[in-house]
Amino acid sequence: MLSRDIFRRLGTWTNIMGIFNIVTGVLGIITLVGIIPGIINLILGLKLTATKRSIDGLLAQPEGEDSSIQLNEMADNLGTFFMINAITMLIGLGIGLLVAVIMIALIIARAMSLGNY
Repeated sequence: MLSRDIFRRLGTWTNIMGIFNIVTGVLGIITLVGIIPGIINLILGLKLTATKRSIDGLLAQPEGEDSSIQLNEMADNLGTFFMINAITMLIGLGIGLLVAVIMIALIIARAMSLGNY
């Protein structure tokens, strides 16, 4: 048995976060500097709003009726959202570590060139 209250709450928050991601994505695209993160945010927002539509379809079905189509759509959209989010986080972590290593190397090289090692 599905808890309709839980799915309503999930639908509300996926919609709020989806709209937020779409807005920040569009703003990022407009700035041209943030075009790639903007496109990623736009895609993430669209996945979340699609999840909301699946949840609405699920909640519109009468009790006891087969709702596997809506559940599969919802799970697919959320899975894609989390996959894209994880990939961008890993890329960001990798870039952050690379920048940190380069900065440490530059600091060490500068200190050695000044003879203060």
